[in-house]
Amino acid sequence: MEYNVRAVERALSILKCFNSNRKEISLLEISEIMSLNKSTVYRLLVNLKNSGFVDTTIDGKYIIGNEIVRLASIRQNDDFLIKGSYSIMESLAQLSGETIILVKYDNCRVICLDKIESTNALKITSEIGVNLPMMKGATGKSIAAFLTDAELEKCVNFQQREFKEQYYLPKLKNDFKQIRKNGYALTTSEIDDGVTAFAVPILGHDGHVLGSISIAGPDFRFNEKIINSFKHRAIEAIGNLSKKMGYSLNSFNPPSYN
Repeated sequence: MEYNVRAVERALSILKCFNSNRKEISLLEISEIMSLNKSTVYRLLVNLKNSGFVDTTIDGKYIIGNEIVRLASIRQNDDFLIKGSYSIMESLAQLSGETIILVKYDNCRVICLDKIESTNALKITSEIGVNLPMMKGATGKSIAAFLTDAELEKCVNFQQREFKEQYYLPKLKNDFKQIRKNGYALTTSEIDDGVTAFAVPILGHDGHVLGSISIAGPDFRFNEKIINSFKHRAIEAIGNLSKKMGYSLNSFNPPSYN
């Protein structure tokens, strides 16, 4: 079955005309590159410009639009998070012997970016790309704790719809105050029975939360003694990653809930 849409294919082909040696292109040049008449190319360019994928210079040539830059920055941040986190994740995997999970925060969602699974026969697994709960479990709560009041309320509403659950906001805010004080989140059996999770947030510019790195394992094995043996090293290592992402204590204004 064919799903190709000619107009979409042509619009994408226009974007592929741009490269490091061809940053500004005239309507005529695009028409010649694509072997299409100028009126067809112009209609496609109007739609691309209206959506922010191309823009025009003062002399009427076309350039890459801000929407392309925005999408590229999302991918770049994800790649930087994965690359910057991996050595930390490997170290935590060796220290704990449990599953290590890297997630990002994206518009009220907590999405798994990377993982190192435990080598134990009984282990906690996680799927890359999956959307995880944000108001339950250390992984999500370590992120939610660093949101502003307005962003938190928006996320609570979204998460209630997404996971078909009700959350009591005053109780959550009390939990989040303690998480900010400790610098980490620790939960047991909040999502899955018998599972303990420890998570530290990754902060970026102006203290905006970018994601978290968490460790999850069966509670009979992943216990308080094990966690206490490495938690300070985990907080320090992930704190150094936050600095690389632009975080500064001087610019951080912690949430102040009403």
